Amino acid sequence: MNCLRSRVCTPDQRSPRLPNRRWLCGALPQLCAIGWLAISLLYARSTGAAEPQEPSRAVLRTVLRQMASSKPERREEAVAKLEQYKTAPAARMLVERGLTSPFEDVRHGSYRTLLADTESEEVCDVLIDHAQKALRKGTADWSTCGIVAVLLDSKLEPVEEAVNELLDKAARQGGVGWELLVNVADELGMEGDDRCVKSLVKLSEQPLFDGFFGARRAIVQALTRIERPEAIDALLPILRRAKGEVRLDIGRYLTALSGKQHGVDAARWESWWKDNRDKFTSRALRPAPVYGPLYAAAPSRYYGLPIYGQRVVFVLDTSGSMSGLRLAAAQAELLQAIASLPADVSFNVLSFNQGVFPWRAQLAPASPANKAEAAAFVMAQHALGATWSYDALDAALSFDVESIYFLTDGEPCGGTISNPVAIIGALTQQNHARRVTINCIGVDVGPAGGVFDAFLRTLSLSNYGDYRRAGG
Repeated sequence: MNCLRSRVCTPDQRSPRLPNRRWLCGALPQLCAIGWLAISLLYARSTGAAEPQEPSRAVLRTVLRQMASSKPERREEAVAKLEQYKTAPAARMLVERGLTSPFEDVRHGSYRTLLADTESEEVCDVLIDHAQKALRKGTADWSTCGIVAVLLDSKLEPVEEAVNELLDKAARQGGVGWELLVNVADELGMEGDDRCVKSLVKLSEQPLFDGFFGARRAIVQALTRIERPEAIDALLPILRRAKGEVRLDIGRYLTALSGKQHGVDAARWESWWKDNRDKFTSRALRPAPVYGPLYAAAPSRYYGLPIYGQRVVFVLDTSGSMSGLRLAAAQAELLQAIASLPADVSFNVLSFNQGVFPWRAQLAPASPANKAEAAAFVMAQHALGATWSYDALDAALSFDVESIYFLTDGEPCGGTISNPVAIIGALTQQNHARRVTINCIGVDVGPAGGVFDAFLRTLSLSNYGDYRRAGG
């Protein structure tokens, strides 16, 4: 008995009472949640997946100072410091200071850093805000182009929707909006990696691709500059749905690349690429321009130049120096070209001397009736007065046009600009976003390499066109 009693515990010595079963059942979900939270925090700490920290003011001041350093290694260190922060303040610094830096290495480093943050909604919100403000202010500088290029890489659905709205607004805005679109395409083409190909494909799927010729051509030109098989993978579907000058651009590129004479036949090019894709590396994707083989397939021609454009303007010099046989020959060639235009082409005719005289205020479908009216307009022209070359081409560019055929016997005289070099500079700048083909035909312009021969050759080559000499 004494032994048994010695084993009996007093109330103070007993173990704490366990919770009853009902209490455990009620508390179980909360206990599990707390447990999972603790595990998640431990895992985040061990893998570095914790929420990104904000850069301190001291860090931002240091980065700003280093970005302006004359030493490349200091500038590189500055951008590298911001790579660890995927936050709005870091993104703003990269945009406002990095992308606008006078140093190319800082601009490019900032672009690459932002490109690594495209799955951060906080960073993308900063970029979208900057791009929207730039469009409202009417600016399309390199930093804005870089921002849009970065945003195109994002796979976040809200970001994609915001970018689509931004691009649509730019296409409808004209002017600066058009400049932004073509500059973005140009930058992606120069960067030239796989991600850029995917971004260009995204651009080609936007409504602006069908609605704005300049963007359509800039996207295709960018893809032809990227020496990767993936770029041709992207070009072939575009060739199937494209028309006009853009279709010709792709056909020329593939012809130069392969040596095959498939013209602009999408099905034949697709078959060729299916059989040959594995044979091509980046080094093999460097074709030289080829024009001749595609000329035979052109639906119509003017002085031997193919007419592939869907929206065409003919510009005819009727100045005093064109009198007699020169004008008669030019009229005959133009009548033949107009008569051969396919029905799905729209066109116009401008004559010029010391003024500019359009046949129509807008482009007209190439119907039999319109062709007859245009022919009558051409034959009614007489040679007199000066040669306002710039004014004529400026008027032609005012139309929604893909290609211009400019015929003249040489020396510009009078008008808004008469210096040949100044004319080339002004028109090339005006045409940067439009990307219109300007083909030139020189009638009796003197010896090859002479002043006016060189003027027309340079004008055409600077604006995606070709040049033909007619006469002596």
